[in-house]
Amino acid sequence: MTSSRLTVGIGIAVTLCLFVFFLINTHYASIRTKLFDCTNATLRAWVKLDGVKVSHLILALPKQGYGTKELPPTFAGMAVVKTHGTSGATVPIASESVEPCNWLDSEGFQGYLIAWKDVQAGQVLRSTLKGRGTYEVEVSFSVPPPRDSSVWISCVSKPQWPWQRRVVVLNPEK
Repeated sequence: MTSSRLTVGIGIAVTLCLFVFFLINTHYASIRTKLFDCTNATLRAWVKLDGVKVSHLILALPKQGYGTKELPPTFAGMAVVKTHGTSGATVPIASESVEPCNWLDSEGFQGYLIAWKDVQAGQVLRSTLKGRGTYEVEVSFSVPPPRDSSVWISCVSKPQWPWQRRVVVLNPEK
């Protein structure tokens, strides 16, 4: 009788472990990482991606002092993504093509999805920043946003263990 209870107990434990493993491997987690603060007209960071899908670049502004989220400050420029030193994507960015988002609320920022309304530009950025590798991301502003703004990268990936870092910003230039 006790061996059958032990067998049932082991069966339940194995079933629960398989269920948790299934949940972990079928749901995606969001990762948001700051690339750089907007302190200069030209900003550059090297980003190491490990098995993530980049969804957007986000312009972040502190929530205090910028009015409504529907009206971002005026900015314009270019975003260039390079792989192995060669240009992979060059995309115009401007305040007219952003969309407000709440993805950085927990960080205390109002976020604006860059190149949201320019569908082709957004697809070019997402198709260039994918998978595994190290990428150089450069943003040059002809009309800069406020100096206390920053640019973030938003990705989705399978959940990870605490020791795994799927997005690492290497040596951002100030």
